[in-house]
Amino acid sequence: MNSYPLQGWLADLVRVRCLALLSRLAPFYTSLFLSLLMSLPLAVKPAFSGELSGIAMGKVGQSQTAKQSILWREVGRGQMSLLWFDLYRAGLFTPTGQYRSGDYPIRLQIEYLRDIEAKDLLEATLEQWQLLGYPPSEIASWHQALQDLWPDVQRGQSLSFDCHSADIGQFYFNGERLGAVSEPGFARAFLAIWLSPDTSRPELRAQLLGEKTCDC
Repeated sequence: MNSYPLQGWLADLVRVRCLALLSRLAPFYTSLFLSLLMSLPLAVKPAFSGELSGIAMGKVGQSQTAKQSILWREVGRGQMSLLWFDLYRAGLFTPTGQYRSGDYPIRLQIEYLRDIEAKDLLEATLEQWQLLGYPPSEIASWHQALQDLWPDVQRGQSLSFDCHSADIGQFYFNGERLGAVSEPGFARAFLAIWLSPDTSRPELRAQLLGEKTCDC
């Protein structure tokens, strides 16, 4: 009689079904999805605290910069999911609570709902820039700036990006300064992953811009 546990059989079945679906997904999700798939069985989705690392969602937050103290107001918030995997929640903030392309400063803040290694974050970012059509030479330069900057992230941790011009942005990890990136076009290109009309996640873009609501 087969003594293979039912739970193990179900996990294997899920993996097989997922791999079949994976073959039809866009390249952007491949490496990230595989790393998540290997973590089955999944944990129960955590209750959202309503905050992203000190900034209350829907309320006013404050950030201290070298030049000034900025009061951030939420433009919108959304959630990134892939099939039944919840990956992260994101919030977009400006001093006015309104977004207009080309206006600065602006903050993007992400709270992660799963453990993700830095190399997977970086690979997904590079693939998004490729999908958006940025020149390989620029992508290579931005890759060099990011590869030693980002840490591995765990569920409940956050990564923030404060953008003060099209070229300069400051990263924070759980509210602590990671470092700045000053490369031509970098800040604008990083925000374009979520805010460009050509983004691969138009629903999330609409949520961040306040055009759609998110129960998150």
